[in-house]
Amino acid sequence: MSKETKKPSETAATTTSRPRRSRFRSLLRWLGIGLYVLGLLVLLEIGARVTWYLIERSWGLVLPQDISRFDPIYGWSLVPGAHAVSKATGRPVHYDINAKGLRGPEVAYEKPEYMYRILFLGDSHTFGFGVPLNQQFPALIGGYFPGVDVVNMGVSGYGIDQELLQLTREGFRYHPNLVIAYVPHYADLRHLRDTVWGMGKPLYKLEDGKLVLTNCPVANNAWYRVWALNADRFLSHWSRAYQMVRDTVIHFVISRDKLIGKTPPLAVMNEAERMGEAIIDEMAAQCASHKVRFLLVTRVGRLAIHCMTSNIPCVYIGTQLSNERLNLPNDPTRHPNEAANGIIANTTAEFMAAHGICPRNRQAVAHGGRR
Repeated sequence: MSKETKKPSETAATTTSRPRRSRFRSLLRWLGIGLYVLGLLVLLEIGARVTWYLIERSWGLVLPQDISRFDPIYGWSLVPGAHAVSKATGRPVHYDINAKGLRGPEVAYEKPEYMYRILFLGDSHTFGFGVPLNQQFPALIGGYFPGVDVVNMGVSGYGIDQELLQLTREGFRYHPNLVIAYVPHYADLRHLRDTVWGMGKPLYKLEDGKLVLTNCPVANNAWYRVWALNADRFLSHWSRAYQMVRDTVIHFVISRDKLIGKTPPLAVMNEAERMGEAIIDEMAAQCASHKVRFLLVTRVGRLAIHCMTSNIPCVYIGTQLSNERLNLPNDPTRHPNEAANGIIANTTAEFMAAHGICPRNRQAVAHGGRR
């Protein structure tokens, strides 16, 4: 029998169909691999969320990254409406950010005539790092006086230069009767630098004895740092698995010495002290021009002495907070725990009452609490 010969059209069709079937099989293979990897990631995420729910304490950051953002004016700020929870201190601490980007309940710019309003400026200590909202010293101070409204503008990582900028751009819009600035330290010498932790920030410089604002809007952020930090914040918000892996790496890789840093040279510290005094003087002057009272609370001895000799009301609490047990547990940066916040609040409230800074009865609020 002779072999049958295929027609040219049949041969072409067979040759064309083979690459198509091959591409289709390759596509199915890659789709299967993709679904397999996606399934593993979903299982990993579910396992991480269940684990985080069951454990009492995590290696996570005390302050979750996803509640902050880059800010062209201040360098960084809190995300309005953000919510996050940390278990790093051994119990859940909730961080709720209001619509104006402050931790705490909503507060209108306008205030009733009868209300006495206290505005707090500060860094992570004032923000309430690792401390529940009702245990922050600003909230506790407000509880000592009737008819008092508290606005807490504390933001983790801020230097006193950013706090001065906050006060002049936003703080006076709340019509405060009293501004309290808390300066626990000059950590990282933030008010001498225009970059902290890889993020650009505004900076004041002294020129002919006057403070001059520079790098505002912030113009020194490298694109790759912005991309990396934004990616980290995005993944921290949506993936508990990523968050736990990242925090475990931080826990075992970054040492306490790296977080605290080295003691700066004496000349640099003198410059930090001089700039700190100039910034606090400007805060007090700005408050005086707005007919608002000003009070400094600090653990920096030289700054306290400067204020006392300059007739700026000041509460020095370095001695009261020298007990190591007043620090948050397992916190290498030594933030104050609930007991320390109570001491700050009580000491400050006693000073305020003794010097007639804040009225202690509703009748005094109604008659003397107006701006």
